[in-house]
Amino acid sequence: IRLLWMFISVILISALTPELVLKPLDEPLFDFFLSVSWLALPISLLALVFLPNAFNAADGANGLVSGTSLFVILALNQAALGDMNFLLDIAAGSCLIFLVYNVVTAKVYLGDGGAYFLGALLGGAMIICANAGALPVWYMLSLIFYPVVEFLWSIIRRVTSGQSPMAADNLHFHNLLYAKLRSLTGWPIRANTITGLGIACLFAGLPYLIWLAMGATFQWMWLYATQWAFYLCVW
Repeated sequence: IRLLWMFISVILISALTPELVLKPLDEPLFDFFLSVSWLALPISLLALVFLPNAFNAADGANGLVSGTSLFVILALNQAALGDMNFLLDIAAGSCLIFLVYNVVTAKVYLGDGGAYFLGALLGGAMIICANAGALPVWYMLSLIFYPVVEFLWSIIRRVTSGQSPMAADNLHFHNLLYAKLRSLTGWPIRANTITGLGIACLFAGLPYLIWLAMGATFQWMWLYATQWAFYLCVW
């Protein structure tokens, strides 16, 4: 029911905001589909519904989603997105305050509302950024690699094992990493924080640092492929 209402909401928002419909991105792999008008809209709708759910599924360790979101916002702020930059600045400040308090106290969490909001905000901002050609598509995909791929891999492994794709389990990458760190250190809270911040810094912070050093000249598609290979091997 929740998923159905999300689709209805995104359809209404997209009808009122055509800027949220993906346009050809000058990438042959994507433009093969996006150049067909009747495919661009459902792909955009799927992306805007998928990302909030992906962020919600990844919200399982201190600082993971808020840290990832902060890196993504910092990256998007380098693109001139007009009024969207002001909204992203507010979100960045909120993420930073939450992140510090979350890491220090471990007594608060984003919950469904926080994760859905950040996923929806960043999904819409990235579509606007992609349509404007402000940042390389593969760079933006590498920034949101973890929540997207974690959600995709969870669906794949559940379906192949005969479970519902929406079923809950403790086989997420961050769950497995946390369990390993906790068994090695005996520090449940610190292990949770190390897991969340470590994943955020590795999968979102590293691409951001590479961008600061090399910019658009870097081969971002190869970084994205490397992230996939590393994730699957370690999992």
